[in-house]
Amino acid sequence: MELGDKLKSLRKEHNYSQNQLADKLYVTAQAISKWENNKSVPDIINLVGLSDLYNVSLDYLIKSDKELQSKLSIGTIRLKIFKWFVFSIILISLFLIITLAKAQFFMFQHGIGTWLVMGCILLYPFYFLSLYFI
Repeated sequence: MELGDKLKSLRKEHNYSQNQLADKLYVTAQAISKWENNKSVPDIINLVGLSDLYNVSLDYLIKSDKELQSKLSIGTIRLKIFKWFVFSIILISLFLIITLAKAQFFMFQHGIGTWLVMGCILLYPFYFLSLYFI
C-alpha cells in the first residue's frame, strides 16, 4: 500500500475532511489531495504531524514506500551539505577578518567603496545563517 492510500484511509477512518486535516497541519487542502493521490509527498515535519494526529508510527506510514524513503534520504543529504557549506562560509569569513586585522587593514583610511565591500563580506555569513535558521 502506498503512502497516499494510507493517508486517505486514515483520514476517512478519523472522519476528517481534507479541509479539516489541512487546518490541523497548517497546509492547504490541495496539498492533502496531492499527498493522497501520490502526486507529491509530505515533508518530514508533516509526516510527524500526521503520525501524531492519527496515532500511528512513522514506520507504518513510510516503511513500505521505498520511493518516499529515497526522497527523504536525499533531503537529509542536501541538508547536511548545506550545513557544511554554511559552516565553511563562516570559517572563511573569520579567517578573512583575522587576516585583515593582522595586516592592520583597519588602521588605514579607506574610501567608502572599500568599507561597503568589507561590510558585504562580513555580513555574507549572516545571510546564510538566516537561511539555515528560518
